[in-house]
Amino acid sequence: MAGRTKNYGKVPAYLNKYKNQAVEEQKRKADELERSKHPPGTRLMPEEERLETLRDLKEAIEETK
Repeated sequence: MAGRTKNYGKVPAYLNKYKNQAVEEQKRKADELERSKHPPGTRLMPEEERLETLRDLKEAIEETK
């Protein structure tokens, strides 16, 4: 097997770089599409923050009764 280098059969680093960039770009576009579905001025809350806010609102309702 003369003439083969130690990197024979491996994917070149620049191709992996381009592939990773394409995947990241695809993820970014999907995130933008998801965000565009929400009304302006709103945001998606993390689950923990959402539950905390609901708990605070329920406490406020109880206090006003």
